[in-house]
Amino acid sequence: MTKSRSVAFTLCISFVLCMLSACGSQKASPSESAGMESSVTSSATETSTAPTEPEQHYTFFAPDEMTDKELDNLVVEQGNRHNLNAFAYDTSWIYGPWHGENYTGEIVKVRYDNTDWTVIDEDTNRYLASCQAIKSGYLYYSRVVADGKAELIKVRASGEEAKVIIPEHNGSIQIVGNLIYYTTKETQETDGKKVTQDSSHLYRCDLNGENVEAVLEKPVYYFTVFGEKILYQDDKDNATLHIYNMTSDENVRINDVRSFWPIFDGEYIYYLTDNANPDSYQHKLWRMTSNGIINEEVPIGCTLNGYLLRGDYIYYINKDDNSRIYRCLKNGSNVELVTQDDMIGEMQFINNSIAYTRYDEDGHTILGIYLCDPDGSDKVEFAHSDGYWHLG
Repeated sequence: MTKSRSVAFTLCISFVLCMLSACGSQKASPSESAGMESSVTSSATETSTAPTEPEQHYTFFAPDEMTDKELDNLVVEQGNRHNLNAFAYDTSWIYGPWHGENYTGEIVKVRYDNTDWTVIDEDTNRYLASCQAIKSGYLYYSRVVADGKAELIKVRASGEEAKVIIPEHNGSIQIVGNLIYYTTKETQETDGKKVTQDSSHLYRCDLNGENVEAVLEKPVYYFTVFGEKILYQDDKDNATLHIYNMTSDENVRINDVRSFWPIFDGEYIYYLTDNANPDSYQHKLWRMTSNGIINEEVPIGCTLNGYLLRGDYIYYINKDDNSRIYRCLKNGSNVELVTQDDMIGEMQFINNSIAYTRYDEDGHTILGIYLCDPDGSDKVEFAHSDGYWHLG
């Protein structure tokens, strides 16, 4: 049953950060770049080792297999799933995780004009939630239950018919047509006891959680499904990028460096790599054409702590300028500062706005969550610094 509220709710973002960690992110906290001077307009001073081109070229995905709108939406979705990924949205509502007054888990929705706060699902036995997708009037969201498992719940956007459809999964999901793709922990039985291993194998099922099929039975991170092909990071193959064809069962490695957060925009596959200095968290942005022929660094001139693509722009967190958000054209030119706010940890698009989290100097406490237009204008406080939401 739904109920409206005008009181503040406590934000619960910890689950989202845990899920990001579980997805193999090598992202550093904003505090690691605190106090560093800006170098956004200069060229990188250190020499990056060029990723090796794959031995064979390939045909990945033809953009004409999707409408322009479908491709644009998928580009945004890829970035959101690799970044904050706490909120789902449609044309009328924003859906997000909150804590109630007694610290119970709740999922709420609010209109874009900050009215009509409505709790659509609450359960005192669950907490730490992340809204994953909204489709055909149903919201799909993840929650961590008391024993640490993450389960996927399907509920009508009006609040009825809440149902656990995937009892255990790990990381983000992707809905493609009438199928849900997701990674899960593999449960094995040893000496009569069930042992859960964080293997992140890739599965799919229908929208009710039935007819489960294994797609890739190996560690899969940062996956995106394009038709019959899947772009993903293979954790067991030195975290390189692979393309798997579900029809032919062909699997192709497309680069030879540790790669994170791949986003395909129909022409290039963008990705972060720290190959020049592994484990340094000094991520640079590279891109390769979908046939693998061109593989080049995007000359932004800084290290990144996350990025999104939308339209003609790359939006990125600049570690070299105290983790502020910048944007540039996709070729690395026309660099612009989006917001003066620093110590930014995560970001995602919510409709036409950027949502981002801001941390204290230690990089451990969230000071607030904010919304702004893509050019940085019309900034509003989305979550108050005391941990309470004040949209209304």
